[in-house]
Amino acid sequence: MTSSYEQGYSNSNPNVNKGLQESSPSGIIELFQVDLIPNIHYVPPATIDTTYFFHDGTSNNNFGSIQWTNGNTTNPTVVDYVAIPVKAEGFKFGRGQLPRPTLTFSNALTTFTNILGAVNLAASGSTSTPASDMSNASHLSILINNDLTGAKVTRKRTLEKFLPTSNYTTVPSYNAFDASYPEFPQEIYFIDRKSEENRDIVQFELAANFDLVGVKAPRRLVTKDQFPSAGTFKG
Repeated sequence: MTSSYEQGYSNSNPNVNKGLQESSPSGIIELFQVDLIPNIHYVPPATIDTTYFFHDGTSNNNFGSIQWTNGNTTNPTVVDYVAIPVKAEGFKFGRGQLPRPTLTFSNALTTFTNILGAVNLAASGSTSTPASDMSNASHLSILINNDLTGAKVTRKRTLEKFLPTSNYTTVPSYNAFDASYPEFPQEIYFIDRKSEENRDIVQFELAANFDLVGVKAPRRLVTKDQFPSAGTFKG
């Protein structure tokens, strides 16, 4: 299997393709969105923020967050993607092999340890946690002890030239903000397992939705969100 991501980005927004063909193309900004799954990570109706936005801290404007769209087609909103040191690897497609990427986060500020501790704490009731406050998630509530297994991870990429002018104190001359928020094709994965956690890093292994079948019970989480027939019996 060869991905269009690796062959000229043929499915990208036309403005992205055009930008890549410039003599001095703009840098690529990598953004991530993590969505918690109802009945796995929290009890609906949600009384907490169930989506986290972050980036790897790489930005020419050298500030903590990047403003970009949340990608919601019905209710698009500009949100802050919080800067967290992260190493994203293994997204390249190969022949006959699906990628199983890894996300390795710096845990120097215990950001993800706090989040993991929160979602692994089977408590009832909580107070809303702003998505921008990723270091203060100690009051989240969940159903089971799962280390974020099954959470949806969306990888987004765009060219730095397309960032909104609100990201800069002094807008650079190369900025060409586009209100359509052009991106490379989004890539969607799910957290398969937490592979490592210590004082320095937290690492997650990701998998495509249909590649999660290789995980054996009871680690495999089957929900109606991903499998509509789950829980249905016909004799």
